[in-house]
Amino acid sequence: MDILADTEIDEIVRSSRLVPKYNETIDRESAYEMLTEKLKVSQELEEKPTRKGKKTKNNTRRTRQDKSTMEKVLTSTTTKQIGRTLAREFMRGILGVLGLGGTTRRR
Repeated sequence: MDILADTEIDEIVRSSRLVPKYNETIDRESAYEMLTEKLKVSQELEEKPTRKGKKTKNNTRRTRQDKSTMEKVLTSTTTKQIGRTLAREFMRGILGVLGLGGTTRRR
């Protein structure tokens, strides 16, 4: 085995099955170009007046109102966990008084 000469390398490359696929130059759009095009289109659509939907001061539609403090507290995971714990302990107490509780100690 010897070092291949440039002509031998060129011959091997030309006879390869992959040359037609990978030797083709493609000028593709970059992600930046695609995103800027989408932004332009969306801005043009927003500038056109629409028939339905009220606009706010900033000339944009409000899709959803902000949650009040009480709604935030009631939907938080901590509040839900506290509620589950209270309900579980309450039911354990009720069932224990009625004698329907889980495990009992044997003497």
